[in-house]
Amino acid sequence: MYRLALTSLFIIAFAAQAAFSAQKNILILNSYEQGFAWSDDINKGIWNIFIDSVNINVHILHMNIPTEQMFPSFTGDNSNALLRLSKIKIKFDVIITVDEAAFDFAQKYRNELWNGAPIVSCGINESNLKSLTKKDSLWTGIVEDYNIKGMIDFIKTAQPNVKRIAFVTDRTRFGTYIKNLITDYKNDDPDINIEEWESPAWESLPKFLRYLDTQRDAIVLAGVNFNDSIRSTQKLWKITTEYTNKNSRAPVYTFWNSGVKNGILGGDVIFASVMGENTGKIALAILEGKETGKKNFWDFRKTSNQTVLDEQATIQRNLNPNNFSIETIRLNKSDSWLSKYQKYVSDMQNVVVAQSAIILIICLIFYAYYRFSYRRLLREADQTKNASRAKSTFLANMSHEIRNPLNSILGFSELLLSKNKGEGYNALTDEQSEWVSNIRLSSYLLRDTLNNILDYSKLEVGKIKFEEAEVDIFDLCDELISVCRHYLLYKNNVRLYVMPSLELPRFVIVDAVRLKQVLVNLISNALKFTNSGSVRLEVKPIAFKSAAENNGVNQTTVLFEIIDTGVGISADGLKKIFKPFEQIYSGETRKYNGAGLGLTIANEILANMHSKLTVKSKVGWGSNFHFSLKLESQNSVTYLSEYVFMKSQRVTIYSVDINVLKYLKEAFFAVNAICNDINNEELIFSATDQNLLMAEADSFSDYDFLRIEKIYPRVILFFYEGWKIKQVRAAHPNFEYFSTPVQSGGILSAVSRLYSKNPV
Repeated sequence: MYRLALTSLFIIAFAAQAAFSAQKNILILNSYEQGFAWSDDINKGIWNIFIDSVNINVHILHMNIPTEQMFPSFTGDNSNALLRLSKIKIKFDVIITVDEAAFDFAQKYRNELWNGAPIVSCGINESNLKSLTKKDSLWTGIVEDYNIKGMIDFIKTAQPNVKRIAFVTDRTRFGTYIKNLITDYKNDDPDINIEEWESPAWESLPKFLRYLDTQRDAIVLAGVNFNDSIRSTQKLWKITTEYTNKNSRAPVYTFWNSGVKNGILGGDVIFASVMGENTGKIALAILEGKETGKKNFWDFRKTSNQTVLDEQATIQRNLNPNNFSIETIRLNKSDSWLSKYQKYVSDMQNVVVAQSAIILIICLIFYAYYRFSYRRLLREADQTKNASRAKSTFLANMSHEIRNPLNSILGFSELLLSKNKGEGYNALTDEQSEWVSNIRLSSYLLRDTLNNILDYSKLEVGKIKFEEAEVDIFDLCDELISVCRHYLLYKNNVRLYVMPSLELPRFVIVDAVRLKQVLVNLISNALKFTNSGSVRLEVKPIAFKSAAENNGVNQTTVLFEIIDTGVGISADGLKKIFKPFEQIYSGETRKYNGAGLGLTIANEILANMHSKLTVKSKVGWGSNFHFSLKLESQNSVTYLSEYVFMKSQRVTIYSVDINVLKYLKEAFFAVNAICNDINNEELIFSATDQNLLMAEADSFSDYDFLRIEKIYPRVILFFYEGWKIKQVRAAHPNFEYFSTPVQSGGILSAVSRLYSKNPV
């Protein structure tokens, strides 16, 4: 019956080919029965490439290999049945094989059936390639890349405390291939015990699974052919994954996208449909003559794997889906925290939310009143100018009334968060802390928006005063970090750097409040539109006039640059950004929020300080905002004079960030230190005769700290994950530490403390 079905299918395909003899023909030889999710997805991917091609006929033949014959070499009666097809005279321009059984068959019978036709194989592993010879020069395709390291990195992200990973394999040729990959990787990660469970008995598998720890153990399905009683390939995967997940206390992962369901968390997976599309693209290129000649064949390509996460399964295992990057493909997304946990909000949170709602209503009423007044005044043409000034004056006078209730919300939010530091009945839960943090962040953003609106109104009516005084420019830069820190609360992939040059005069005469307002607006704007990378403020002198040259007063021209790696601005957008209440795109307004006043206010303030903003930007490459100020100083003293003890000191600087290396190197060069800047961690331990190490230490192990203590007499460590400092300080009290964003005063005082404790 099986042989008759195969023959009938192919006779029908031959008849269709006779009607379109002028067209090109492709044969897809699929190892499995129709309805098997994995191979059907591959077929769909291939079909998508040719669906719009009217001159290409695609023939799909399912070989219907029984489950127990899925992976061994394809031999026996089934081969003999397919060999009968050699009697049918039909010319195929390209043969596509799907998975190993079809690959083996094509390798054995290609000369009898399709002599000279190119073959594109899909879904094979690298061990299959070893069987090809020089005579197979017209053979190419897609190799499945089972990325053991990528899977283990995925598991570490999901389970930071994982200590054991068990790969469950079967006794097939594929299982042997996976086993070899696991064996090769075992020594690369000594912190994790990597095991292989080779084809455990279906009945005894639960006893292996149920004693596993939910946080420290993980299971990877690296095979599915564990139950000889399952004869249908269509049911094989579903039954296997449901059974394994049901009996395992530990999270379960997989290499195949079609398996990320039934409670399987996900992994570094191969997409069957994408692999099929890439296979189809190779076949199409061959038909179009773009891959001819022996040198282009044998060029087997690996699959492009992606990370896939089932959020519901992750939450059910008490794991945090937010550990994963935004590039991770997410299935079964969980509900928002508000809809899921609203019934647990306490009366205290309800009071804060109610206060926020009242403030919002007040703002809406005020806005409605403003619109009504403005329209009425517009109808009186002879009073237009006075109406505009009245509006601006009114907004300026509302500062006290609007800011007071908003400051109350911020104060109560900070008070609630302070309960996190306590214990007992009054301590907030993790969920409550998250809610209050959201309230605090939203209040900060609302305050900043209102401040911008009110400041713009004051600028319009000339009510902003400028008062110059002597200011420590390094203290001003440190204050910027404190003010802008809340913008980083939900920017885990963004780093903020404030980098003042040591060659700046220590004290300058300037309106510190207005200068800080300009810089905060520019930094917050850069952080708003940067989702990964960094935002840097660089402050450096570019010109100097001594008192003898400038009427008895020293004058330094200082350049302020704010450089980000954000979304960038188009050429048309650059024409709009300094207009009040103007956003580049309406869609971006909703995405990034804001009133569109920050840059306008900054430019207006700078105009009063005899300067202006200049911007360079390109879409996708970030932006550079800069301006210069001529600042006077009573003397030309810089911080350099306070660090003469650093002369000729040998300093090793380590960071993976080239911007940090450049800044620290320039700072130590300025005080005549001898710098050794490196971005390779191992080079730290090969340095000799060094006086000081300043290093980014987030990735260091306890053993690394012990090695550093023996090599360097003075050590300053900085962390992007500040929580690690307390742990390291307890073991190494002689080191100096600080967390990022780094305050310049923190660096300088750390150097001073080290050298006072351990003089030159």
